[in-house]
Amino acid sequence: MNVLEGGRTSYILGFLSMFLIGLWVAKYGVSINASVAICAAIISLCLLKHPRLLLAALLVTGFLLGVLRGSDVYEQTRLYKDYEGQKVSLRGVVIDDPAYDDSSQKEFTLQDIHIIDGEQAVAAPGTVRVRGYGLRELSRGDYVSVSGKLRGSFGNQQGYVSFAEVHILSEKVDWLESMRRSFFAGMFTAIPEPMASLGLGFLVGLRALLPESLLEQLSRTGLTHIVAVSGYNLTILVRIMRRYGMRISKFTATIGSVALILLFLAVTGLAPSIFRASIVAAFALGAWYYGRPIKPLLLLVLSGAVTAGIHPLLLWSDIGWWLSFLAFFGVLIIAPLVTVKLFGERQPRLIPQIIIETTSAQIMALPVIVAIFGELSVISIIANMLILPLIPLAMLLGFVAGIGGMLIPAFVGWIAWPATLLLSAMVQSIALMSALPWALAEVTLSWSAMLCIYAIIIATTGLAYLKLASKEVALLQSRSVID
Repeated sequence: MNVLEGGRTSYILGFLSMFLIGLWVAKYGVSINASVAICAAIISLCLLKHPRLLLAALLVTGFLLGVLRGSDVYEQTRLYKDYEGQKVSLRGVVIDDPAYDDSSQKEFTLQDIHIIDGEQAVAAPGTVRVRGYGLRELSRGDYVSVSGKLRGSFGNQQGYVSFAEVHILSEKVDWLESMRRSFFAGMFTAIPEPMASLGLGFLVGLRALLPESLLEQLSRTGLTHIVAVSGYNLTILVRIMRRYGMRISKFTATIGSVALILLFLAVTGLAPSIFRASIVAAFALGAWYYGRPIKPLLLLVLSGAVTAGIHPLLLWSDIGWWLSFLAFFGVLIIAPLVTVKLFGERQPRLIPQIIIETTSAQIMALPVIVAIFGELSVISIIANMLILPLIPLAMLLGFVAGIGGMLIPAFVGWIAWPATLLLSAMVQSIALMSALPWALAEVTLSWSAMLCIYAIIIATTGLAYLKLASKEVALLQSRSVID
């Protein structure tokens, strides 16, 4: 019995997969006329009673719509080439928490960009990395103007401007942002550094304030992802909310989880990994609430198609998106398989489940990390197994400490000592593991070798699924990232 059994699932999966392929092809300048995609969609509607022909028509339609969407963004991104190497004036919104770089420049990312050309404001997609001096009060959400020389693409950004002249046009100080800043201040009041920054990294993915020494230690131990804006943080919070909410009712658990997702998005921003994780969690919650079987592969492809469809640049150039996508393949596809094999019908406890999911995610992400960075954290899996089970408790204690620092700073020392003790132990453990001389190894992995590794992993996983009994498949489909 196949895990993807069912005609409608196959149609949707095929359509979305071809849509992603079409988006990727558009990266190379391929384009089509919109009327061709519309005709393909009409033909698909006319073939609703012919299953085999319908599948073929949906595959073609998905591919053409992907090319159509991608080609539109491709034409817009060419706008940056026209201004590359020139002094430009940009306007946009700061989408992350500004921090100082090694040269004491304030560094931040600009989105919703308009290039000022004479009296015209030309909209440009994607993001631009900006570095400039001054502006101590610059915050996430501010609308700013930036003047400086535009350089070419910078990582997953469409360009960057150094030594920029930056002016704040309007500030975003709504109630949510004010509460967010107050919580950050409360955390720093309650817990000493670098534990406070590590706690904020767990809660909201804030890593800009972490000292370079700790960032280096996290890199050597393969733990950088724990202080990044990632779906892992959201997964833990939703899982805890659902488990405890079920003590009241299924409806309470679902509504509480949805509210938590929306709050997390508001606090952390629409980072690609968080946006995709939110889609996965929302669909999985809906399927669970209505008693429908959850098909992990469909959830994965659907979340990828939605996020890449909205922002094709994620698929084209965002390594973080790819790593997050691969990690979720491990969590959604490999981890449930391992869980069923190890525990059968028994539901594992939270810590064993976190260890299984983390190891599965690491297996999927490591080949890309090694191929790009040429480094392999030898103790990555061990470090993750030791540190990650402590993160849910650290998040809870850190949240309590931050609230205490906000509301009752005079007594926060008593409230925050459990968080301080735990975070201090984690920092010291990370330092000890990173100090091992063999913790980080230089490894060369070609792109072809990387693809071969992924082919082996996917083939092995597929064979394992095919060997499952019907009862095991039903159990597998009932488990998801939010179980």
